[in-house]
Amino acid sequence: MVIDQVNAQFGVRASTNIANFNVSEELLDEEEPGYRVGFGLGVFYKVNLDENLSFQPEINYVQQGAKNSGEESGLSYRDEFTFNYIQIPILAKYHFGNTDKLSFFVQGGPYVGFGIGKGKVESCFDGDCDIDESSFGNSDDDEINNPDFGIQMGVGVNLNSNFSIDIRYVHGFQNLLNDDFGDDDFIRNTAFNIGVGYSF
Repeated sequence: MVIDQVNAQFGVRASTNIANFNVSEELLDEEEPGYRVGFGLGVFYKVNLDENLSFQPEINYVQQGAKNSGEESGLSYRDEFTFNYIQIPILAKYHFGNTDKLSFFVQGGPYVGFGIGKGKVESCFDGDCDIDESSFGNSDDDEINNPDFGIQMGVGVNLNSNFSIDIRYVHGFQNLLNDDFGDDDFIRNTAFNIGVGYSF
């Protein structure tokens, strides 16, 4: 059975991911981590359940992480964390008005993210930089806990039946730290994701 395009649409979405970490107080230095700007790219399949409600699973590549920079004893320093994920959110979307015209929507749902490649930390002090890498996994204390999971929620606007723009808040529940830290210590992914989607 072929689903009519009015009821289901395949699409692509490109985004800017403004990522950061949610860090426990025990692990914070003098200042909290700053935002790291990355990008995202993915595909989605939107199923219209009725004129207002739709269901949208997605598969996205996104860059998570954070960065710090400042001065210490008159010398500059910078730490930048880069984690790459394949993220799979499953979103419920409620549309206000006719989606073929200018209209608004709210959305939300769970996601799971699978770390790919290596997690990288670039540390620079007074112009000298080193890069450390960590694997994603759960078998070693030095690995980054995998998979990540959490929720995404946001708002957006349909410009017409094809183009949409949205912003999402991404909140991870998974502690990225393995067992060599204290029970109350955690680092979790967070992000603001701003995207443009095109439905075929």
